[in-house]
Amino acid sequence: MAARATHVKGVFDPLAVEAMAGREGLLFAAVVGLDRALLEVDSQPMIKLIQNKNFKASTIASAMQKLAIVMSR
Repeated sequence: MAARATHVKGVFDPLAVEAMAGREGLLFAAVVGLDRALLEVDSQPMIKLIQNKNFKASTIASAMQKLAIVMSR
C-alpha cells in the first residue's frame, strides 16, 4: 500500500483538480511498479469526459489530455 499527497496552487476548478489527481495517481502507480491500475471517480462530469473523450472544448482540456495519455499506457 502506498499514499501520496500534494498541494496544488492556483487551481480552483474542482473538475480540473480531479483530473490532475487522477493523472498523478496513475503516474504514482507506475512509479511504484504497478502495471495495472483502476481509476475511480465520483464526479459525473469527469466520467462523461473520460468516456466520451470529448474534452477539447472543456475548460480543463489540458488536464484531461494529460490524464488520457497516462490512461493509454
